[in-house]
Amino acid sequence: NNNKNNNNKNKNDYNHNNYNTNNNGSGPLDATPAASHRRWRQEPLALSCNATGFDPRWSRFRHRLQQLMRVSGGTLPQSLPADLLVQAGSLVGLRPMQQLQMEQFKFAAELNSGAMLLRNWALFGDRFCLLGHISALFVLAWHAKGALLGGPKPQVVADLEAMAFTLIPMGFWVLLDMQVWPISAVAIADLIEDTERRSMAPIPGTNNNDNYNNNRNWRMCPCSSVERLGPPSVLRPPRRLQSQRSSMKVAMIANHNYIFDVALGLLEAASALAPDGGTLSLSLLGYVLGVKFELAAKNCEMAAGITCRRHARLERLTSLLSEAADGYHEHHANVVVDGDGVEGQAHPITLKNARAELAASWHESPELREADLVVCGYPYPACYMIDDVPLARGTPLLLPLQGTVVSEYVDVGLHPWVQETLKRWLRPELVAEPKESDLGHRWVMTMNYIEHTWVERILGPVQFLPLGGRHMRQLVAGSCGSRTAGPNLESNRVLMHKFTWAAVIPDATAMRLFADDHVRRGAAGKIELVWTHRGLDVWELLNFKAIVMIPWDWEITTFVELYRMGLPLFIPDEGFMQALIWQIMRKPALRFQQRFIRFRRQWWEGASCHLQPTAPCGEPSEPQLPPWLDAEHPSLSMREQIAGWFQDTDYSRMPHVHRFTGLSDLASQLGSFRPHDTVELMAKENAAALKTSASMYESILSSI
Repeated sequence: NNNKNNNNKNKNDYNHNNYNTNNNGSGPLDATPAASHRRWRQEPLALSCNATGFDPRWSRFRHRLQQLMRVSGGTLPQSLPADLLVQAGSLVGLRPMQQLQMEQFKFAAELNSGAMLLRNWALFGDRFCLLGHISALFVLAWHAKGALLGGPKPQVVADLEAMAFTLIPMGFWVLLDMQVWPISAVAIADLIEDTERRSMAPIPGTNNNDNYNNNRNWRMCPCSSVERLGPPSVLRPPRRLQSQRSSMKVAMIANHNYIFDVALGLLEAASALAPDGGTLSLSLLGYVLGVKFELAAKNCEMAAGITCRRHARLERLTSLLSEAADGYHEHHANVVVDGDGVEGQAHPITLKNARAELAASWHESPELREADLVVCGYPYPACYMIDDVPLARGTPLLLPLQGTVVSEYVDVGLHPWVQETLKRWLRPELVAEPKESDLGHRWVMTMNYIEHTWVERILGPVQFLPLGGRHMRQLVAGSCGSRTAGPNLESNRVLMHKFTWAAVIPDATAMRLFADDHVRRGAAGKIELVWTHRGLDVWELLNFKAIVMIPWDWEITTFVELYRMGLPLFIPDEGFMQALIWQIMRKPALRFQQRFIRFRRQWWEGASCHLQPTAPCGEPSEPQLPPWLDAEHPSLSMREQIAGWFQDTDYSRMPHVHRFTGLSDLASQLGSFRPHDTVELMAKENAAALKTSASMYESILSSI
């Protein structure tokens, strides 16, 4: 596909010595001839693949590979033709991997300079096509995989993973267009995993699946009557409050902004149930975020009807419960069964001492003692202790789960305690002991889709309470004078939201460079990308036409908050996200930087059992999605497990979200999408979420 005229034009236009980095209308990618033609803008970016000295064999190989995959329905056949293998082998030999890997260090220090980064890529790529090299390695590894049983990991697969996912900057191609002539990131991840699984020697005399089932690190829960009982009891229809209960008191303990949506929902419910003058007084205690962060403090300032009260003991306790003690970072825990810690290190807190602190808080606070309802949120360990506080046992409790893992901050030895507490609250009819008459009603509800799916698979049926974003509407009203103010759709500004939270700095740098170039070439004058890492006020957010976000965890409260504001959202599609999460799961340094943390084994491995049967009693379905990402699963690869869980995230389940396959696709969509249509559809979805959650809040209050 590389004709002689274009090649000559590249030679005339490109001069390494006269490389220009000033901003005179030409971008840094102009220095890389592969990016200088409109044809390349519509396909995966191919750095240096038709630079001066470009070898035309790359184009012939690509064309042959595309022909073969088109005939076989988009995937490679099991048996590859000899001519394709010869082409791939000759191209891999153009540049020894060892030489390329040594040259990484020549430009590693310049990663934060986009122009210099691309200059170096072009310089070392005379006859070497970086992305084409990956596809050539893939073809050779695909051909070799049938002979890998019992053998070591072949060098060609090691080179493939190094080029595709760990070459400096790490995995940059994954974050660009998700394909390499025309192999997808998911296909490469699957091939690498398949190679590793095939190379594991089976235990003599055993079946690998049987051995796994006997020794697997997670356990099916015993057969129970959950399936026969059906879902949890539906909340009773709301009724008007009687005169003697027209005044109610609610106390809240939480350190997360989503609690303001719950608070405002309860206030609206009280007004709907007692329109003739009934009141609900609501106090939020120990809200440490309001002390630490200016933007968080605005929730207290703007939320009429909510009293944020300082409470030194509760603030100290909730701060402690949401930290990882020294020596417990792997489990991100700070609540332990017992132990004194290590001299000179931050000590964990024992369950006994935490209970004593919570009980003392109840004694000190009239808001807690006199409450008709307690709402307890993040950090959850404080909520699980309420049954053990004498003054709190009889008070009804609402536990809305949003934004973290139910067992976060507790050590492995306390996982059974968390499990039994939640099961007792979710299904009191299944508890063996007689029901204690002094225990108030407990409502447990999930507020995001992945939380809902996980809790149902692990603990049993649970009710879904939509996060309505009332607190965001309140902030909009405070900034703009109207709760229904929407985004400025006449603006051409698009916010690139916290990209360095989802990607390491070199990846984020490369993404910014290429995204800007895509927009400059394909949507000039229509779109202006705005990159910022600071917190933005509500009025600033509403002055963007759309927001682009790459998720850094399985659920992000900010994602739902922006959705409830009616801001058009663009996120990567499931293939992009599967490859990104898979890449992070294989890198401990990234995995433990609080990226995609929900499905860590450490969160639940100490529980008595881990997974509820999905089929009739005694007949668990196969394959099963384990309660965490399990690298040893006999029939599901890590990437397949990621795909299975990702389909139940807010990013996949919430409608009217724009999903892009890569940066070129993103630029194309941003330049052509109809924001008015998107905002109108999102408004209908948001109204439905508010209506559903309002009915649930009214039912809770009317049942007290």
